[in-house]
Amino acid sequence: MHKDRAHRHYGRVHQPSYPSINPRQVSGKTLTRIVELAEPKKTDVVLDLASGPSYLAVTLAPLVTQAVSTDVTSFSIDETWRLGREKGIANLHVFGCESETLPFRDGTFPVVCSRIAAHHFSDVRKSMHEIARVTNKGGRVIIADTVVPVDDEIDRFINHLDHVHDPTHVRNYTVREWRVLFADAGLKLKHVEEDVCEDDRGECLREWLGRTGASAQTIRQATGLLVAAKAKIKDALMMRAERGEIYFQIRRVILAGEK
Repeated sequence: MHKDRAHRHYGRVHQPSYPSINPRQVSGKTLTRIVELAEPKKTDVVLDLASGPSYLAVTLAPLVTQAVSTDVTSFSIDETWRLGREKGIANLHVFGCESETLPFRDGTFPVVCSRIAAHHFSDVRKSMHEIARVTNKGGRVIIADTVVPVDDEIDRFINHLDHVHDPTHVRNYTVREWRVLFADAGLKLKHVEEDVCEDDRGECLREWLGRTGASAQTIRQATGLLVAAKAKIKDALMMRAERGEIYFQIRRVILAGEK
């Protein structure tokens, strides 16, 4: 994620008038599965890359020697420190850096994870090479992120919707693209889980937009896009109306690889 753009956007969002906490980040299927697939050992040092408020790092910290969290924004870093103090976690370390230029030595980490963040990376290929570089030989890499199906029209729609929602969004990739990214970085893909939903409820459009401080115009634009979408797009998003609200799912993929 481009640091200046992220600071401008999230600096505005993380003001008291905006409900920035996403309950689907605090828990959810991808959090549970990353922890399971990481197979954390008490001797491990784990990296949570582009962590946001670091719910993943905080979950992993009691299971390992050290948990290291990175993000580009001071807002996420401050929230990570606050959460760590609140939970009494002493082995949590936080770094401000971009995913394309990690300040760690080669082979530092037995486990590297990233949860619902890669669609913000300015250069995902470079980020994956950095992930591979800082992972030790035989180390585990687990990535979970939002994805799009192999359908150009649905791909364009979902990525446009996500950019309307959050201008720091770069791209939701296909599972096919993720397979290539792992291979290109020299990581052996061992396990893939497709069509993952964070929870059964789905995302409420109004809440989703509210967390990024969307204007009334942006809310009307996103609502109009979904209401007017083709049936195949609504099906891909599992869109439904309930009690005057629009709910949908941008599905996830979970990939586990090894260096």
